[in-house]
Amino acid sequence: MKILFSHIPKCGGTSVWKWFADCCGSSASVFWSRVPGDPLGGFDLQDFNAFRVIGGHFGINNQSARQFESVSGESFFRAVFLRDPFARLVSFYRYCRERGFHELHLVESFGDAVENGNICRTQTANACKRFDALTFPAAQESMKEFGPIIVGAIESPDAMLTRLAEIIGNPAPELHRINRSIIIEGMPGEETNAELERFREHPLIIEALREDQQLHDWLMQESGGVFEI
Repeated sequence: MKILFSHIPKCGGTSVWKWFADCCGSSASVFWSRVPGDPLGGFDLQDFNAFRVIGGHFGINNQSARQFESVSGESFFRAVFLRDPFARLVSFYRYCRERGFHELHLVESFGDAVENGNICRTQTANACKRFDALTFPAAQESMKEFGPIIVGAIESPDAMLTRLAEIIGNPAPELHRINRSIIIEGMPGEETNAELERFREHPLIIEALREDQQLHDWLMQESGGVFEI
């Protein structure tokens, strides 16, 4: 069985990509794309057959993957890592702020980016959208429809990685955390994570992250950080 990994931005995707390459024994067995939308649209059946893992910024109901399953009769085991939505929002803000070439490059402070709506608009329901949903209940239903699937928390990834390694058929390698930040936290003009925590209860952030927060809370509190169906 092949693995289709839906990579939500700022959820440890680069580290997971390297982990998959180590687990498969070769990066040639892993296709990974950071292109949004449907980077698999130009694939044909032979392309899919070349990879054991296909990952990228697409949802679990990726149309090209569904067509492959229909034609080949082979199913994908879908996998998604979630992250605390507020922590992901802060990480995304830093990522955009650090890169002047980024289309969402932000020059204002985190507080200003929240008040003017820039940061909340870009990240609303990012996790739920990976399940073709805008609400937490709809995301749960989507998981049932497009299983088999495993959903884990990147904060505690070991159980999910062990399961994925079982599917691949190799021992689970160590996950090496890769920090792609190019600005050191605490530099002049950059608030620390502890200082930014005061924004967690900001009304605009609560509203923007409401459904994703329910999804993450359910995963952590009711499913122990990993859910498989």
